[in-house]
Amino acid sequence: MRRSTLLAASTVLALTTILPTAGTASAGPANDRPADVEVLRLACAARTTDSGPVVHCEWSAPQSPAASGVKLLRIDPAVDDHRGVVYRSGDLSQTDFTDAKVRAGHRYAYVVVAVNADGRLVARSRAERVRVPGATDVEVLRLRCALGRAAEAVGCEWSAPTSPRAEVVTLWRSVDGEVREVVERFRPSGPYAYRDRVPPAAERIVYAVVVTDRSGEIVGRSRPEAVRIPDADVGPSDRTRELAAP
Repeated sequence: MRRSTLLAASTVLALTTILPTAGTASAGPANDRPADVEVLRLACAARTTDSGPVVHCEWSAPQSPAASGVKLLRIDPAVDDHRGVVYRSGDLSQTDFTDAKVRAGHRYAYVVVAVNADGRLVARSRAERVRVPGATDVEVLRLRCALGRAAEAVGCEWSAPTSPRAEVVTLWRSVDGEVREVVERFRPSGPYAYRDRVPPAAERIVYAVVVTDRSGEIVGRSRPEAVRIPDADVGPSDRTRELAAP
């Protein structure tokens, strides 16, 4: 039996331990039996952000007048079907959550449940399984940036994205460690080069290219490319005297 089959089977088994089933002693009063439990809609999708992979889940608000709280549970088949509550709230109007504590290349299952004031189940969703993209799912682009002879502009060139999902290519920069900013946006079809004017008094500029799809998910990116800007006001002899000064 393949490992994926074992994981899927163990995930289903884990889910049955979360939710009561018909005919069990723990099912409780009639309003706790599955036939009387409201079914919630749940949709989860994995995304890649600048901070790493996340899973965003959205669900329908429980309509049961007995509902007083909502919990979103995550099952990790890779860690002995570890079950954890990643979100809980008494605000029933809040119907989405982004789970940032996920790992690239892993598979998870999510279930959303609503409980009453006594903690008894009044609504639940079916299990929603999600695969978080691994590092190999994001294309690595080649980026090369170099300072021009006059030190007034930086020329950057990058490889063309090959992902069929590519929609927007963005050239970013961070000047002297400040918050990064958009330099320019391009279509995947090109161009694949840009000449960026050096900001006044800049000493170091870090560039990066990021490719996103229609929903804004990252499908390609380059490694950071740093360019040092020499101080045009300080000549070699002046700089030597500066370094030698006490």
